[in-house]
Amino acid sequence: MQSKIFVTIEVLVLIFFSGCLADADSDKDTPTNNEDTVINEEEQDAVINKEERYVDSDDDGYADEIDDFPKDGRYHLDSDGDGYADEVDAFPNNKKYHLDSDGDGYADEIDDFPKDGRYHSDYDKDGYADEVDSFKSDPKYHAICSKCDGTGSIIVENICDVMYTKEGHWKNEGIFDPDYFGYVDITNIDSHEGTFTVKGWFEDNGVNMWEETKQYYIAPGGSHRFTFHYDASEEMDSFNWSVYPPTYIENIKNSCTECDGTGKI
Repeated sequence: MQSKIFVTIEVLVLIFFSGCLADADSDKDTPTNNEDTVINEEEQDAVINKEERYVDSDDDGYADEIDDFPKDGRYHLDSDGDGYADEVDAFPNNKKYHLDSDGDGYADEIDDFPKDGRYHSDYDKDGYADEVDSFKSDPKYHAICSKCDGTGSIIVENICDVMYTKEGHWKNEGIFDPDYFGYVDITNIDSHEGTFTVKGWFEDNGVNMWEETKQYYIAPGGSHRFTFHYDASEEMDSFNWSVYPPTYIENIKNSCTECDGTGKI
């Protein structure tokens, strides 16, 4: 009789503790131990994190967690965070720039010649690079006029003969195109001031085609340039001028029409 009672108590104890274990929730995550496939919460998180870490949405071999372009299998890294992958970013460590079309090391955004790798800067914005612009700060000009040697005028003696015909009368022979400018620089070498009269005319085969007379007051030692403009439509073969009273002819020049008289282009 005693033995049967002992056995019954032992069975009840086992049944009681088994029920408690079945209803227990060791990791406090709501499912009971019988329902929870991972009893320990830390172990459960580890499994989840491991699965997320190795998701590769674009199948490029880089997990989404470390892929800057998880939906684009072509790229994975953007070092400067500018939205352009290092593989296509000319400046992968500078988020301000990314494109260098001509490969000269200057970003298109700051390159005045983004399609020309030879140049990058045009300070005066005249269309000529600083490297080839003799007037970097002046948008009106970019080079010295080689035809005028930078002077803005051509010395007539260098291109045709100048003949002294008589006192106070000079003749310059050559080919003179229409719309031609003739210049006569007069210096008063006398000790007295006075008004000088200069007559200029153009001839073709000895025929006077055009003439003009001008006067100007010149002090002793002073100079003045007299300008004569032949604007007819025919060529001429000589430019003549006479000076009264006769005095010293300093030089004779023609304006450089290609440079507009500035000596610069």
